Amino acid sequence: MNISDCISRAQKGLPVFLDDLEHAFHSSGTTEPHPIRLELFDGKTIAFPLQIPSFEELDDEEASMVESFVLARLYNIFSAWGGKKLILSCDTGNPWYERFFCTLGDTFQLGVPKAQRTGYGKVMNVTERLLENLLKDDTPATFEIEILPPEVFQLQEPSSAEKTSSQGGIIRRLQSCTELGSQLICGVDIGGTDIKIAVSEGDRMLFFKEYDWNPAAFTLMEELIQPILTLVELMLLRYEAGKHSSLISEEAQTLLELAMARTSTLEQVQRAVDTVKAELKGKDLSRFDAIGLCFPDIVIQNRIVGGEVYKTRGIRNNTEVDYEAEFRKLSDLKSLLQIYCSRENGVQMTNDGPMAAFTAAVEMIFSAEQSAVTDGVFAHTLGTELGTGWVDEHGDIPEIPLEIYNFIIDLGSAPQRKYDPDDLRSVNNFNTTLPGTLQKYASQSGVFRLALQYFEQERPDLYQGLQDAGFVVEKQKDGKRILLVPTEPEDLRKPFLEHVMKLAGKEHEAEAEAIFREIGRYLGETWRECEKILSPRSSDRYLFGRLVKNPHCFSLMEEGFSSLVSDAALKVADDSLANTPLMGQLKRHETYTVAQFAQAVGAIYYANCSFDD
Repeated sequence: MNISDCISRAQKGLPVFLDDLEHAFHSSGTTEPHPIRLELFDGKTIAFPLQIPSFEELDDEEASMVESFVLARLYNIFSAWGGKKLILSCDTGNPWYERFFCTLGDTFQLGVPKAQRTGYGKVMNVTERLLENLLKDDTPATFEIEILPPEVFQLQEPSSAEKTSSQGGIIRRLQSCTELGSQLICGVDIGGTDIKIAVSEGDRMLFFKEYDWNPAAFTLMEELIQPILTLVELMLLRYEAGKHSSLISEEAQTLLELAMARTSTLEQVQRAVDTVKAELKGKDLSRFDAIGLCFPDIVIQNRIVGGEVYKTRGIRNNTEVDYEAEFRKLSDLKSLLQIYCSRENGVQMTNDGPMAAFTAAVEMIFSAEQSAVTDGVFAHTLGTELGTGWVDEHGDIPEIPLEIYNFIIDLGSAPQRKYDPDDLRSVNNFNTTLPGTLQKYASQSGVFRLALQYFEQERPDLYQGLQDAGFVVEKQKDGKRILLVPTEPEDLRKPFLEHVMKLAGKEHEAEAEAIFREIGRYLGETWRECEKILSPRSSDRYLFGRLVKNPHCFSLMEEGFSSLVSDAALKVADDSLANTPLMGQLKRHETYTVAQFAQAVGAIYYANCSFDD
């Protein structure tokens, strides 16, 4: 396949993956090197190769495709690593310099205020918020792009980004996290459609709580923060009610039961909290020894610092508030939770992706697969979006953005780009509007998009069934017809996903099965891009989340993945990954499953782990 073939595929609505286009470059003629160096937050640099066709050998359409490839690769590098400065090699006399490279700073909107950035510029918002939080001096929180001629570039060798080995090794380090003593610990897993909480005392699980929400609909940060704080307080009062049952009225007990139920509202939770607090007034109430929490945004050094995720979209789009001021409230979530902890610095936070990788690593060291942990663990969470986590071979969670869900993997699918990002048929990112990012591929959104595409083309009866069930509705937005999943008065995103998984996993409908094979292929493309940009030692990928809880759907993903990747495997975080005492109790729970609550339980161990070694 050459570049012209890739362009033809794109126009037909087929995907053109970066890896395939890169191979097409080498079959289309002469390529020339334009190596890249990225200066990281700590001053170290990391190098990336870049080989693209000579400009003279391309027509305008082919040149545009090459430009899209370079922008995608740069965007993916920034999304994964962040950094302070990019240095790229290109002679000013090279046609690519005038045509493309000299305007990269404008393309990434380096001189534009955060609130006004769009598209590729959105990644600079994240980078600058990281710099504002991580740099300890008066260095301006701005990113730089510099173009150097080859002879100058080659004189400056990048320093190694390799880290020294952690003392004691990864096995002992993670084992120590499971040594809980008699501590009372709360683990919180915050997602895009629900919050899951697990509480333990020593090696004994006490209770679980699941709460549905839709944070993307919030317009003020208090609406996002308050449910988290109220639910954590509920967990403490549920514990205290058990200790002081003789002081708790029948009415309060009933309110607690309603609040702990799967379908409780925030109003019911708040009422139970207020009532039990009043009845225990004057008592010396317990606090958690530690709280572990994973949040679906970039978390560096226990601070939420990203700010460009779908979950905060409603607040970001609220023109009546200063988003940067609102976001700073969320950045300080650790301090807000600390009041529920007895131990200083008792709150330990990370992104949901790293929590998944950490959880898998901890469980594996108590299994026959312990030796596999020595290379670290790389994991994905497949839910509302694609989360990514990495515990490296030293037992560390790299302090980098790792926003793999923002990776651009597809430069094709031209017809699907015309739709509004909110349209189920669209491949455009909700936050950046950039097409072809993993947010719309290896995720719940990917399932929805493929269901509409495959069912409408091949199975009109199944397509009609989606409409009859109310999973897909037509709305008008800016004068255009778009297709949506209703979220009010009832949020049908989970039921829609479960319906498609049932069609594939239980009823074995061929068109539904094809969806999950395609998701597996998307994960294969994710693997290829991560290998180029991150090069983790761990080759296998552990999968968490709603998309992998059905065994047959997971096996279909394995099929799709293995059709592209032969030297790695997908591994599901199911009941087989339940080896520690707490996870074993979750495995035996009559209501909840490992696939649902693994990260909340993992967050308990994470709260007990020090990453300062």
